[in-house]
Amino acid sequence: MNWKPFVLTAAITFAVVPSHAQDKLRIGLLTTLSGPAGAIGAEIRDGFMLGIDMAGGKLGGLSTEVIVLDDEQKPDVARKHVERLIRRDSVHIVTGTIFANVMMAIHKTTVESRTLLLSPNSGPTLLSGAGCHPFFFTYGFENTQASIVTGEYLKRLGLKRIVTIVPNYQGGKDAITGLKQTYDGEIVKEFYTGLSQMDYTAELTEIRALKPQALFAFMPGGWGISLIKQFHESGLNRELPFYSTYTVDELSVQAVGDLALGARTTATWNEDSDNAANRKFSAAWRAKYGRLPSLGAVQSFDTAQGIDAALRARQGNLEDKPALIAELRKANFASPRGPFGFNINQFPIQDWYIYEVVKGADGKPLLVTKDKVYTQLKDPNAKDCKM
Repeated sequence: MNWKPFVLTAAITFAVVPSHAQDKLRIGLLTTLSGPAGAIGAEIRDGFMLGIDMAGGKLGGLSTEVIVLDDEQKPDVARKHVERLIRRDSVHIVTGTIFANVMMAIHKTTVESRTLLLSPNSGPTLLSGAGCHPFFFTYGFENTQASIVTGEYLKRLGLKRIVTIVPNYQGGKDAITGLKQTYDGEIVKEFYTGLSQMDYTAELTEIRALKPQALFAFMPGGWGISLIKQFHESGLNRELPFYSTYTVDELSVQAVGDLALGARTTATWNEDSDNAANRKFSAAWRAKYGRLPSLGAVQSFDTAQGIDAALRARQGNLEDKPALIAELRKANFASPRGPFGFNINQFPIQDWYIYEVVKGADGKPLLVTKDKVYTQLKDPNAKDCKM
């Protein structure tokens, strides 16, 4: 295992870790940069660095150093990395984590050290209720929310028999938990796939035999790309509507092209989101990276914006942590997602939509906004948070 970190300054140049100065903000960005989800991790990293750029190269006016480490989507690797970030590098903030099982592996060590843990993506259900903590925020979502939205939408469509397919880890289980909170039809079968599994032929064959009215999938990153391709190769795309959370997205559509046409997904942002902050973000992203942005990039960008706003309100004071947390809770920034705030458990309150893959004017597939399902949705577990 390569333990040497990437050390990024605000200008995204490589540098040697300097001695710790009082006016320097040190951030550990621990994300997945290898394996099937590596592309998501790159979006998380690049979204955060764009946030620093758009803050003038300094978050909260402080010289900002970002140490980037690859968790390899392995909880044990993440645990070792976060211990090193806290004990050796003395970071003020840990961010970047994508997956719920990785987040659960680093949460206790991080918050008990009084280091801020700001997730740009994962919001494990276990941390949203009684397990909430003042040193943990997520700028992404509570893990059941997207499938709560999908379940409501499927109910509105009147679909009575569906099958589900998710990877067998906490995030997948949370997705099914959320779906069941709102969907009132029959889930004919729940498929749970292995974390190293990339062949879904057997599952798709069984799905065809079950004759459901729709398929629901939560299969992020490379899992989703493989599933979409095999769904099309099996011919099921001509028989079965495909609904998903974090499966059909900007990254997978670019990877599979027309194979994603007609698929629908649930999320909080799309590039066609009609607000000034999104237009500014999208233009800056395209200018810097020359590619389409993704939801993960937006969430990480907002994480950087949140840090910047809170520290500027505190005149760069990193020492008074309760006061800094109070400023973070205000979410005093303009999100490309539109209206955005935090609930009492420090999980987002935001709008949720259904998006569909269609052919664009240039003949290429793209995601467009189909329906708004919820306005300023709050997660159901906040009532159990005692903060």
